[in-house]
Amino acid sequence: MNKYLHLWNASWARALAYRGDIFLWTFAEVAMPLVSLAVWFSVSSAGAGPFTPADTLTYYLVLMFVYSFTDVWNGFFLSRDILDGAVVRLLVRPVPIFWEYALRNLSAKAIRMPAMLVAFSIIFVLARNLITPAIFEPLHILLFAISLVGGLALAFWFDLCFAMLAFWFEDAIQIREYKEVVFNLAAGVLIPLAFMPQAVQSFFAWLPFRYIISAPIEILMGQVSGAGAVQLILAQAAWIVATVVVLRLLWIHGIKRYAVPGQ
Repeated sequence: MNKYLHLWNASWARALAYRGDIFLWTFAEVAMPLVSLAVWFSVSSAGAGPFTPADTLTYYLVLMFVYSFTDVWNGFFLSRDILDGAVVRLLVRPVPIFWEYALRNLSAKAIRMPAMLVAFSIIFVLARNLITPAIFEPLHILLFAISLVGGLALAFWFDLCFAMLAFWFEDAIQIREYKEVVFNLAAGVLIPLAFMPQAVQSFFAWLPFRYIISAPIEILMGQVSGAGAVQLILAQAAWIVATVVVLRLLWIHGIKRYAVPGQ
């Protein structure tokens, strides 16, 4: 237990040292949904699309919080560590390597999320008459919290799967960037999934991205409820298990063929 506590303290100290960068990245994450909000709020105000203006405003306010909570960057650092050989230093530590990246992410979130939670709570209370009432239902909030944690877990393990590509490809970091482009579309960041044609929604439902961002929002807003919400959470859990299995296989085969750069 002491080794995990020591690793957390080191991660916390690192996060505090770069707290300015953390807040800048948080601002950058919020900026993109704000642009999408302006576009789709105008669309819904004109009477087009399945959302009312209140639904659109609620969707993107919640999305900003969910996007920031589930955002992970571990894949970038693990890819870099594999490519430059630094991963060898982590392999000899007594703590499993993935804990290193998990605690880095959690320590950064421990700095920025409390402030964001307070800010969004104030907004939702003061602007309650402008917000979709369904998000205040206790059952929706409970299922949302479960789905939110599931979205973070799925995002973390899925991003590490892309990091494993560094064992085979030198441009693994660039491949991960392409994944982010697809993610912003398929997760409902750029366009709410409800605005998309049914065929496109059905296709994206077979990808993991929906279960990171859109699913928690759909549950909180009551777009899916009861058995439908439970099914979304179970689908999240299935994706998490599948991703962990794939990651394990990639790690085992990647380590077998890994050669430290320069040796």
